[in-house]
Amino acid sequence: MSLPIEVAIADGVRVCVRGRRPEDEPFIYDSWMKSYRAAAANEGVPGKIYRRNQTDTIGKLLLRAETVVLCDVEHTDHILGYSVSELEPERSVLHWMFVKFSFRRFGLARWMLENITKRTPDDAELYISHLPPNDFIHHMKEQYRLIYDPSTKE
Repeated sequence: MSLPIEVAIADGVRVCVRGRRPEDEPFIYDSWMKSYRAAAANEGVPGKIYRRNQTDTIGKLLLRAETVVLCDVEHTDHILGYSVSELEPERSVLHWMFVKFSFRRFGLARWMLENITKRTPDDAELYISHLPPNDFIHHMKEQYRLIYDPSTKE
């Protein structure tokens, strides 16, 4: 997919789809860290350890993975959501997907997930490296044949 592009998501919602910019990183780190903190995998992990480990993990993933950013068509610095994934011939990995609360229920997350699955070969596995605390991915696991494997983040 050549970026940036403008796409219609659902119900007339139009967004700009682009790659990650250096100025996006504070938002990506902050939103990922805050939203993943409530995940079951982090229960009982002291805050200092969580911040250190997760900051390191996110940094490594952003260096090697593709980040797709959905933003306002007229204001491309206004991020609505993003996904971080690696697409390989034998497997694809969705590391994290985030949509701002006020833009949920418009199909943005579903579009990002479908974008990843369309670009994943039919015979390849699609993994999730981080399970979020909300139910969206849990509802989508069967439909998209998603496999949870935390070792894919390494």
